[in-house]
Amino acid sequence: MDVDKTAFWGRLLEILEAVSTAQFVSFDLELSGIPSRGTSGTKQTLEERYQEIKDAADRYQILQIGLTCVEQDIQSESYVLRPYNFNLNPLLEERLDIERIWSFQSGAAEFLLSVGFKMDLPMTKGVPYLSRDEAKRAKKLAYARWDKSAIADVQLKEHEVQSLEFVSKVRCAINTWKETGKVSRVMSKKMLSTHYTSSFAPNTQT
Repeated sequence: MDVDKTAFWGRLLEILEAVSTAQFVSFDLELSGIPSRGTSGTKQTLEERYQEIKDAADRYQILQIGLTCVEQDIQSESYVLRPYNFNLNPLLEERLDIERIWSFQSGAAEFLLSVGFKMDLPMTKGVPYLSRDEAKRAKKLAYARWDKSAIADVQLKEHEVQSLEFVSKVRCAINTWKETGKVSRVMSKKMLSTHYTSSFAPNTQT
């Protein structure tokens, strides 16, 4: 079963249940590059094979994950297979303000095209995700954007009398509201109108 970004959340519980009840789960990865095999010719151990795949996943982009959940049916003496294919979206939303640099290996791209793999699917239908490091960076940047204390206050000059008076009255009105819960009449429409009219009026002094 192909699971795209639209169906992912609706299928997630089903997939987790299939994984939890399976006798074993096999998985397959489609990468934008393949690991370089050693030339020793000796048979790899499971640990060596795992490390090889891990290094490839760190260096290249995982484009698709295939899971097959295998459950044994004792009564019928058979196995029930539940396959799921996920395309992973390598693109990040611009609003996160973080970049993800990834590459293609020419041999891997040639192989994927030869077996009919649609190279656009991960980017158009793939499930978006963040690595743990990316999630930490995105969260840190988001907190920094929300932290208004880092924004410098506007410093008014001594000769900006009307602006200074306006700020003083605004602060007074806010303090009154905080203490009494009532809106001060100091901030009248007339005062606001006068301030903004004078602030944006053209300078006629020569």
